[in-house]
Amino acid sequence: MCIRDRVSTQSTWGSTRSNAFKAIAVEIIAMGLWYNPRLALVLLEQKDALQFFFESWYTLLPSFKYDFNKKRILLGLASLLHIPIQELPQLIINALQNLMREMFKLTSQILEIREKDQSSQDEEALEVPDAEGANQGDWKNGTSPFMDKDEYKKLQVAKLAAADDEDEMEDDDEDDEDFEEENGILSGGGALLYDSPIEKLDEIAFLSETLEALKATPEVYEQLLTALSPEDRVQLYRNFEIAHEQQVERARKIAEEQASTSA
Repeated sequence: MCIRDRVSTQSTWGSTRSNAFKAIAVEIIAMGLWYNPRLALVLLEQKDALQFFFESWYTLLPSFKYDFNKKRILLGLASLLHIPIQELPQLIINALQNLMREMFKLTSQILEIREKDQSSQDEEALEVPDAEGANQGDWKNGTSPFMDKDEYKKLQVAKLAAADDEDEMEDDDEDDEDFEEENGILSGGGALLYDSPIEKLDEIAFLSETLEALKATPEVYEQLLTALSPEDRVQLYRNFEIAHEQQVERARKIAEEQASTSA
């Protein structure tokens, strides 16, 4: 039984599996395309799964809701363009303009998510009480700007009692922490350290650089761009500019943090 038939069965992709499971599988293959597009395509063709994969990919596009989902998909799609067009399967050559339209949509969606995330962070920053302003004197005097003096004292007593309990459990906690560190896990069950090469990549900049390189083959470059309306082309390049500005800003913040840490 070929992979196309297997992934179509109920045990893998049938009604007993949600679209979320299918989307994860597609993202894994997208990461394979980013890591080694030629090899990933060869394997998909050998398993007679290339058409099924891309059909599933398009069907599941609404399931890729978050920035990290969209990032993986965009990296996978853009990586296909790193292969010379004469080496691409005919299926992909025929779908190049559709791929370009999807990549454009992804850049806009990703920027929209980033903007919402930044707005949320700004709102949260405004809600943090000023620890160095007028409120600081309240805390130092044994009161809080958010509660009366008696409530504040009760809170401090409760904290002291909790600290005593923590001291009694300290030895057990240290043993647990040693175990978790040795096994690479956190107490909440997450990974002790998540480190992935794609975290250092800006997926929109990756697409921009990919298209820039394609200018060396004008016929392919023009074929991709003609898939977009003039308005969408303008917006695509605007998206590239915004992504570049965000990259510069992130680099500036990282440099400032490193400077403050070493100071």
